[in-house]
Amino acid sequence: PEERKVVENLRRGLHEGKRFSQLLKKEKKLFPVIYSSMAEVGEESGELTNVLEEVYKFLKDGRDLRDFLVTSSIYPGVLLSVTVLVILAIFVFFLPFFADIFTDMGRELPGATKFLLGISGVIIDYWWLWFISIGGGIWYLRRAYADPKKRLKIQGFILRLPLVGELIIKSQMSRFFRTLAILFQSQVQLLTSIRIAVGTITNEVISNSFAQLPADLRGGGKFSAGMKKSQFVDNETVQLIEVGEESGEVGEMLGRVAMAQEERLKVQIKRLLALFEPVVLVLLALVILVVVLTVFLTILEMNEF
Repeated sequence: PEERKVVENLRRGLHEGKRFSQLLKKEKKLFPVIYSSMAEVGEESGELTNVLEEVYKFLKDGRDLRDFLVTSSIYPGVLLSVTVLVILAIFVFFLPFFADIFTDMGRELPGATKFLLGISGVIIDYWWLWFISIGGGIWYLRRAYADPKKRLKIQGFILRLPLVGELIIKSQMSRFFRTLAILFQSQVQLLTSIRIAVGTITNEVISNSFAQLPADLRGGGKFSAGMKKSQFVDNETVQLIEVGEESGEVGEMLGRVAMAQEERLKVQIKRLLALFEPVVLVLLALVILVVVLTVFLTILEMNEF
């Protein structure tokens, strides 16, 4: 119903003689600035159909990347969930049941078994503390994100995390270059293109690295030289942009850069998932091994009496 209402509003506005780009600007929740800006360029150049086809490709590429991420995360997510459930079952049900058997026999449990039972007791007796900790952590992060300084520190810390930080950088930069490529190819003004593309970056540490770029361009600087000042743009990307500037095909080169960034992101995700699966399996195996050895040694000690 909500989508139907939006389409009816667009249709009614067109019948009233309003411009398509103006109608898109009114629906900011559904249509970000990039859509209305590109529609405006298409209207002025008489190439609205071609521009909308570029928007469609942009949306399709983004959807394909999201589908890849979701599909790739299903198996590791299930594996991690099963691992957590098995470990909880061992500490919540198996160990207390095992301890009760030998306690009823009047035997004192070894130190290793007592240690595991201590962990089990913490999980069982203080289960509410885990929910409070998680809820408190979420509450603190929300408050911290409301403070610009704290938000910047948190986002900077996330970028420094091994593997995760690199994934975020590649994801943000691929979106940035893809947006720039679409805007360049649609003949959107350079400064407007940069403003819109930087607006698609959700990490402020990365977006702030392009803060000086508009001023450099107004001062007559080259686009590639301004991009080089960001620590998140590698030398290979700068060289491709320089080639685009010399050949007059900056938009096409930015498209190639975006494709390269997306491919690197997919490869990085595949490697991370390939590493994640054996790590989880090894963790589960170690937990089960420790519990089984502890139980086995306990039984041996009791049989010696």
